[in-house]
Amino acid sequence: MSNAVVLFISLSVYFIVAILYGAEVFSKYEETFMFSLILTTLTIYPPCITLSHNSVWALILGSKPHNKLEELHYQNIYLTVLGAWLGAFVIPLDWDRPWQIWPIPCSFDDCILSWTCSLTSKYYA
Repeated sequence: MSNAVVLFISLSVYFIVAILYGAEVFSKYEETFMFSLILTTLTIYPPCITLSHNSVWALILGSKPHNKLEELHYQNIYLTVLGAWLGAFVIPLDWDRPWQIWPIPCSFDDCILSWTCSLTSKYYA
C-alpha cells in the first residue's frame, strides 16, 4: 500500500472522527473536511515523506517507535491531535467571538502544538 493511500485513509478517518466528536455533518462539511486536511498534513504527511509506508502504518497503529525519527514523528502526531482536542474547549463558551467558530480554535491549537513540537525536536534530536 502506498503512502497516498495512507494519506487518503487518514483524511477519511479524521473526517469521521471529527463528525463523531460533534462536528456538524451537513451544514459545515467543508470546514470539517479542511480541518481533516490540516490534521492529515500536520500528522501523517511528514512521516510519509521520511518513512516507508510500513513504518507509517506501525506508527499510526500505536507501535513503539524504533528510532529517534519515528519517536519525533510519534510525538508530533500525539501533540497535534491533543492540540486539536484542547482547542475544542472554547467552542461551546457563550462569548460569541468570531474565533470560536468551528474549526478555527481546533486548527489554531493543532498548528501551534505541531510547530512547538517541530521546534523542540531540533534540540531533542
